[in-house]
Amino acid sequence: MRRQVKVDVREGVAIISLASVPEAGPRGADPGFDARLRAELAQALATVSANRNVGAVLLRAGAAGWPEAGDPEAESGEATEPPTLAEIAATIEAMAKPVVISLDGRLGGATLALAFASGWRIAAQDAVFAPAEPDEGRLSPAGLLVRAARRAGARSALLLAQPGRVIGAAEAASLWLCDGVVENGDVGAAALSVARGLARDGAAGSGPPRRRDGAGLGEPAAFMAALASARAALAQQPQVLRPAAGAAIDVVEAALLLEAPAALAFAEVARDDQEANPASRALQHLVAAERRARLRVLHGAKVGAGVKIAGSVGFWEVAPLLGAPLAEALAASGLRVLIASREEAPLAETLSTVARAQEAAVVAGRLSGADRVAAWGRIEAVASASDMAGCAWVLARADAAADLPPAVPLVLEGSLSPAFPAAAALRLAVPGLCEVASAGAGNDAASAMATHLLRAHFTVLRSGAGQFGLLERLSTRLFAAAERAVLAGARPDQVDAALGLADPPFRRADRLGLARVVADQQALGHRPGPLSLRLLAEQRLGRPGGFYRGAGLPEAQAVADVTALLAGLRAEAGIEATPLSPAQIRARLLAELADEGAAMLQDGLAEAAGDIDVASVLGLGLPRSIGGPMHAADRAGLLATRNLLRTLSSVGGGPPEAMWDVLIRNGRCFGDLDKA
Repeated sequence: MRRQVKVDVREGVAIISLASVPEAGPRGADPGFDARLRAELAQALATVSANRNVGAVLLRAGAAGWPEAGDPEAESGEATEPPTLAEIAATIEAMAKPVVISLDGRLGGATLALAFASGWRIAAQDAVFAPAEPDEGRLSPAGLLVRAARRAGARSALLLAQPGRVIGAAEAASLWLCDGVVENGDVGAAALSVARGLARDGAAGSGPPRRRDGAGLGEPAAFMAALASARAALAQQPQVLRPAAGAAIDVVEAALLLEAPAALAFAEVARDDQEANPASRALQHLVAAERRARLRVLHGAKVGAGVKIAGSVGFWEVAPLLGAPLAEALAASGLRVLIASREEAPLAETLSTVARAQEAAVVAGRLSGADRVAAWGRIEAVASASDMAGCAWVLARADAAADLPPAVPLVLEGSLSPAFPAAAALRLAVPGLCEVASAGAGNDAASAMATHLLRAHFTVLRSGAGQFGLLERLSTRLFAAAERAVLAGARPDQVDAALGLADPPFRRADRLGLARVVADQQALGHRPGPLSLRLLAEQRLGRPGGFYRGAGLPEAQAVADVTALLAGLRAEAGIEATPLSPAQIRARLLAELADEGAAMLQDGLAEAAGDIDVASVLGLGLPRSIGGPMHAADRAGLLATRNLLRTLSSVGGGPPEAMWDVLIRNGRCFGDLDKA
């Protein structure tokens, strides 16, 4: 979608509306206050400012709500094209005619920046002050924090810079973040009434009381105390968000210590510094990738001819480990969930697991007692597969799917099957992350399930046909890369520490069992390394054979034992060990993950490079500050990463995928593929 600016003059009030213009396609994300919209808005402001028949201005959203960029990368990339949002805010603030803004729905940082430049802010009861920038490691734009601090004080302004903080209209009014709340009725009509009074009587005439510029600076001691408290709480923030949070405190402090123009200039410099921060760029990339993945799911549901978005869904012979979390979330989202099994024990385990999870959610305050009763009432145990006729989709094991009514849209547990060519498949990669696979576009079962899972607050990645999913291939390639790194000269504990993973490759192998990990390597075409094979042989002889040698041995001794074992294996392979720094280990692992991502893009398993990054962060546990392997490759440079992969291919890594050369020849990167 895009928006266009419309101007309508009524009874001395110029009503400037941001009307939505739908655009087709899966990438039809809201571009936010892009350059075109900013240019139209600046022209409208200039026109009404010069119109002698206009006594006041009303800013309002269109039917689609206020703009909020679906792609923060694109928004920040063009934010310096004139007129900038900061220039528009300054124009609004300097207008001789009073400006009223009508606030409803979700209000992002750009909208709030214009709101605090306006003279009066009238909010609907459903208005939510929710700037996204703090969660992206960025500063809010166009002097928002400076103007908020000058009008409402440090404490109120800092709440707008707090990650994850959402402020409702009533709380916003108590914090002086808005000048009035319309509890019943049309906020647009109420704001227009205020604007008409101002147009008739001037700025000193009718209108609700308002917090004027500078009112928030009246108590310097309280202002500084709020700053000190915020700085003391910085250590509680996730490390990746601390630089932006600290910069936000500095900007709010500048509102007190500097004159307004200097404080606004300071804020712009601080914002530019944060935009250039690699961690901030990585966070913006992930936010954009997650939003694009969501849009692709929703677009698939929109174009699907037979997609059912409401009603019932079914689980037939689904393992409790998969079925319970899905049933709990789907029922809480409002769907009726039918569950059946040939055996009583799995059904009872699924239901009891759901009941325990719901009780835990009530205790934790995430679910009310009434909502729990309602959600439990939407889960129904049925007698057989035939009772699932009419479901929007049914999830089933492949060996049990033939029992279902033939017309039921089928989703297989785990992998696609040639026995059911029209079916989709579901993999619950990790809690909260699902992969929905289908053999082609337009699969109604896949579209309906993916949409339902989104509404149940799962992150959903669509994938193509393949025996193994995105996360399985990434985790298997990571282990292979880790083995090559230790054979080259690193220790297992050094490799495990390199990426900051909570469940790093060698500890994961010890947890899952080396036999399973080696089997996965072989199934995916990776040749197990000599260290894995040696340790597995020791296990089969009854000796402690893990990478950390089991719980009975101190870790330092276990690492020393495996390091000594490695020396012999390297000698047998004719490899001269070279110590690797943490940065070198990290570069090797990320390069191999990116190469696996390139292979999945070529194979059609992955729909987008960003999906691979999302799977790596949510599934493997890569820190969000890295942005994922594809983003890391783009930042390191595709040529440099491809050359590193060629070097690694000489020690068993295999040649780089062809996509590297194609992108390099065309001067493109992985991120460009997602924006095409």
